[in-house]
Amino acid sequence: MKKIVIQPLDEKQKLLLQALKIKNEFIKMGFTKRKVFVEVVQEALPDYRSYKSTQYLIDFWLSRVKDEKLNSRLLQLIIHLKSSQL
Repeated sequence: MKKIVIQPLDEKQKLLLQALKIKNEFIKMGFTKRKVFVEVVQEALPDYRSYKSTQYLIDFWLSRVKDEKLNSRLLQLIIHLKSSQL
């Protein structure tokens, strides 16, 4: 598979690119469906269990969210999930 390199032009594009990389990591870990992604995040991060937060996670999955805090929390969750799989 070829590696694609994208140079973001501004902060919003940088956050979106980071979000796409995070989503790709979840997919590589086997969380290929939006519903499973949301369930895993909500189980690990209880403050994302409200209806509004659920919609926010769905929007993240659909690449509509550019949020540095969410990206950071999801990266930490990926690290935790990878370390617990070992």
